Amino acid sequence: KILDENNNDALENETGQLAVRSATMMQGYWNNKSLTEQSFHKVTIADGYEHIYYKTGDLVKLNNNGELLFLGRNDRQIKLRGYRVELDEIELTLLKHNDIEEVAVLVLGKDEEVQELAAVIKPLKGVSINLTYLREFCKIQLPSYAIPKTIEFMKDLPRTSSGKISRKEIGKLLEEHQL
Repeated sequence: KILDENNNDALENETGQLAVRSATMMQGYWNNKSLTEQSFHKVTIADGYEHIYYKTGDLVKLNNNGELLFLGRNDRQIKLRGYRVELDEIELTLLKHNDIEEVAVLVLGKDEEVQELAAVIKPLKGVSINLTYLREFCKIQLPSYAIPKTIEFMKDLPRTSSGKISRKEIGKLLEEHQL
């Protein structure tokens, strides 16, 4: 199933959260009833009989060919000044720039009123990116509310122990103005 933000079936071509049901699905989170309840979607089939779906957190859309398109994670979707912003979509858009090897987009600021988007970019080896041209690229490719206010460059992005980009570490560096 693809569920909208109200846990109803998403409309055709509408983005929603993927919910799956299988015989081998988990039974719940250990000693965490509220998280278990949040993670499941129940559909009454008949009196006393339910189908239970696990809400994966993956944002998907069914295209016209019947293919399921993965669009990102709902835990990377934020609300910024009244707009829904998908941080993964901004990253994918910036990666379309020919001179960018890697990028991490995150939100700075704890108060919703002062939150802003920040992008940390690893250019291709030996390439220098002109910030003015990059901002113009963003204006063409992204809606104005999704353009990162802060853009910083790094030779290498911090990593977690599993090799993934550490957005937490990048956030700390940006907050401390050490970049």
